[in-house]
Amino acid sequence: MALVVEQGGGSDPAANAYIDLAYADAHHALRDRSGWAGSAETKAAAVLAATEYLDLTFRWR
Repeated sequence: MALVVEQGGGSDPAANAYIDLAYADAHHALRDRSGWAGSAETKAAAVLAATEYLDLTFRWR
Protein backbone atom coordinates (compact mmCIF):
# COMPACT_ATOMS: atom_id res chain seq x y z
CA MET A 1 0.00 0.00 0.00
CA ALA A 2 1.28 3.45 -0.87
CA LEU A 3 2.00 5.95 1.86
CA VAL A 4 0.01 9.18 1.76
CA VAL A 5 1.68 11.52 4.25
CA GLU A 6 -0.40 13.84 6.43
CA GLN A 7 0.79 17.40 5.83
CA GLY A 8 -0.33 18.82 9.17
CA GLY A 9 -3.70 20.25 8.29
CA GLY A 10 -5.71 17.11 8.89
CA SER A 11 -7.72 17.81 5.76
CA ASP A 12 -6.54 14.95 3.54
CA PRO A 13 -8.87 11.99 4.09
CA ALA A 14 -6.51 9.78 2.07
CA ALA A 15 -3.57 10.37 4.44
CA ASN A 16 -2.43 7.17 6.13
CA ALA A 17 1.03 8.06 7.50
CA TYR A 18 2.81 10.79 9.42
CA ILE A 19 6.21 10.26 7.75
CA ASP A 20 7.51 9.05 4.41
CA LEU A 21 10.08 6.31 3.79
CA ALA A 22 12.92 8.79 3.28
CA TYR A 23 12.31 10.23 6.75
CA ALA A 24 12.04 6.76 8.30
CA ASP A 25 15.24 5.62 6.56
CA ALA A 26 17.13 8.70 7.79
CA HIS A 27 15.76 8.27 11.32
CA HIS A 28 16.93 4.66 11.56
CA ALA A 29 20.28 5.36 9.86
CA LEU A 30 21.11 8.03 12.45
CA ARG A 31 20.44 5.49 15.20
CA ASP A 32 22.37 2.67 13.49
CA ARG A 33 19.37 0.35 13.60
CA SER A 34 20.30 -2.58 11.42
CA GLY A 35 16.85 -4.07 11.94
CA TRP A 36 15.42 -1.42 9.62
CA ALA A 37 16.15 -3.41 6.51
CA GLY A 38 13.99 -4.91 3.86
CA SER A 39 11.96 -3.94 0.86
CA ALA A 40 10.14 -0.66 0.46
CA GLU A 41 6.88 -2.58 0.86
CA THR A 42 8.00 -4.02 4.20
CA LYS A 43 9.12 -0.61 5.44
CA ALA A 44 5.88 1.03 4.27
CA ALA A 45 3.91 -1.60 6.19
CA ALA A 46 5.92 -0.75 9.32
CA VAL A 47 5.24 2.98 8.87
CA LEU A 48 1.53 2.27 8.43
CA ALA A 49 1.50 0.07 11.55
CA ALA A 50 3.29 2.78 13.56
CA THR A 51 0.81 5.41 12.37
CA GLU A 52 -2.11 3.19 13.31
CA TYR A 53 -0.56 2.57 16.74
CA LEU A 54 -0.22 6.31 17.34
CA ASP A 55 -3.79 6.97 16.21
CA LEU A 56 -5.22 4.24 18.44
CA THR A 57 -3.03 4.97 21.48
CA PHE A 58 -2.96 8.75 21.73
CA ARG A 59 -5.70 11.32 21.67
CA TRP A 60 -4.85 14.21 19.38
CA ARG A 61 -6.15 17.74 19.80
